[in-house]
Amino acid sequence: MLGGGAVEFSGALSLNDKQFQSGDENEFPPLTLKGRNSNNRRTRSDSGFEPRHKAVDSSEHKGIANSLSLQDKCSLPSHFGKKVVNIYVPKSVSGESKSKDVVGTKNTDFSEGLPKVERFDICLPTRRAFGIQKVLRPGMVLLKRYISLCEQINIVKTCQTLGVGPGGFYRPGYKDGAKLRLHMMCLGLNWDPQTRKYDKRHPIDDCEPPNIPCEFCLLVRRAIQDAHCLIKKNYIVGNVEDVLPSMSPDICIINFYTTNGRLGLHQDRDESRESLHKGLPVVSFSIGNSAEFLYGDQRDEDKAEKVVLDSGDVLIFGGESRMVFHGVPSIIPNTAPQALLAETGLRRGRLNLTFRQL
Repeated sequence: MLGGGAVEFSGALSLNDKQFQSGDENEFPPLTLKGRNSNNRRTRSDSGFEPRHKAVDSSEHKGIANSLSLQDKCSLPSHFGKKVVNIYVPKSVSGESKSKDVVGTKNTDFSEGLPKVERFDICLPTRRAFGIQKVLRPGMVLLKRYISLCEQINIVKTCQTLGVGPGGFYRPGYKDGAKLRLHMMCLGLNWDPQTRKYDKRHPIDDCEPPNIPCEFCLLVRRAIQDAHCLIKKNYIVGNVEDVLPSMSPDICIINFYTTNGRLGLHQDRDESRESLHKGLPVVSFSIGNSAEFLYGDQRDEDKAEKVVLDSGDVLIFGGESRMVFHGVPSIIPNTAPQALLAETGLRRGRLNLTFRQL
């Protein structure tokens, strides 16, 4: 990345499709490059970034049933046959198309010789939310508002059902009696924070961990694919897999933080040597209250970068960012979507699901 800073992208995100939608290049304003000072913590506030272009009116995006997803439209650019690996160069944002291909809510019959007829749509126009997609650093992508409210509700209800059953939530601790300030449940394989090893049995009830639900795996893969499209659309890369590899999750560690929960800076380095060597990513879902998230190359909170993770955000880090130090210093109270709390009865706190491949 130029200057080593985060690059931000403001674009429309469909709550119904749960995928990035792109009508034309005007929906993606020019990239904003910001420098990075390694000696001071940088705070990245989602609301503090102003798009250079005038925001697109949401009425232009009504009736998106026939829109193409970002994944379908993007393709790997050709640059004189030269392979460029792990070099982030923002694409030019000049030469934007002046034409728009926006599907309206009313269909008009333009058949030759027939009068124009305005068709009536029995469904209300689809509302779209504007999310910000960020490449925080090479191999580290933040997808804001990626998980829809309906999906968040389903995730909470699924975790609740699994969490009160065999191999469910417990508060992990150490031999000296110290306890982590969170409750944990593992899917696929159990991870023991004391031995830092994976096992097929739960340490408390000796049960096998529940399997990862299929819908969780599909959401993980879709998020990685959309992150690939974001990288290819805005950077010159030879092979996007060299920047952010794909992976099929077989482990999910689910942590629930209460409002006073926290997790110090650490590395996720307990997967297999092959997985770590390939830089297979960790994919993180945030549900409930927002949280401050620190990340950096050193185990030093004063030198770490900071970003706020809100309910519905997806954070992915792999490739050269796979061994980044990261942690959660604090949970921001009373920030969970009220509709989520009303529908699920989720306790005040943050539910975090991290997926990885052993």
